[in-house]
Amino acid sequence: MLKEKHSCTIDLVTTSLQRPCLLISFIGTIIVSLCLHLVSLPAAAEEIPVLEVEEQPDQATPRGWELTTHDGSAELTTTREEHGPALKLHADKSSFSIQKEIDVDLRLTPWLIWQWKVTALPKQGDFTRTEQDDQAAQLILAFSKSFWEMQKSISYVWGNTFPIGTMDDTAAGALLPLLDLKAVVVRSGEKDMGVWISESRNVFEDYKQLYGKEPDRVVGVRIQINSQHTKTQAESLWGRIAFRSNQ
Repeated sequence: MLKEKHSCTIDLVTTSLQRPCLLISFIGTIIVSLCLHLVSLPAAAEEIPVLEVEEQPDQATPRGWELTTHDGSAELTTTREEHGPALKLHADKSSFSIQKEIDVDLRLTPWLIWQWKVTALPKQGDFTRTEQDDQAAQLILAFSKSFWEMQKSISYVWGNTFPIGTMDDTAAGALLPLLDLKAVVVRSGEKDMGVWISESRNVFEDYKQLYGKEPDRVVGVRIQINSQHTKTQAESLWGRIAFRSNQ
């Protein structure tokens, strides 16, 4: 009997010791599962805002941006659209732009996203010909460089006739000796006019394709409209612009 009693006591102690171990093992399994689940989730996209349009009764130029008139007069206003406030640029035989300095590492945030709408194209606009070098909407990026390098820039344009995806030299880049400006046609013609469109471009890859090497940083951004060469009118609206780590 004593032997049986001793055996029962040992079993009871063993069972009592096993229960906390089983509980710890169970909790550990849950924690590991949660960690694996979190690792499998996609990382939140890093984003660098470039343009956030606000309704400003005192001025239309966005905060932190500078307005430059190149020819004629600038017609820049803010307006209320279905998605919120938007920037409207209207050119009547004129040319103007807004620009700001930025500092974006394209290795971390290579994707450029923006919203735009074109409501009037300059007739016979052609960014490859000086006498017709007019566009309703241009989003231009300037890249970091050494002191001796030419200023490399990419202009994402809404063209008149060139097929979407066209990459080519620009007339403006040929005229200015220290500027190497190339264009990428993102939209073309009247097909998508009057509709808000969200765009995304991998600037890192576009730069490599255009210049044959990897870029470093984006140091400036410009929104521009032109109609002075064709003596016509052009109009575009702009929403949010940002750089993102992924699409």
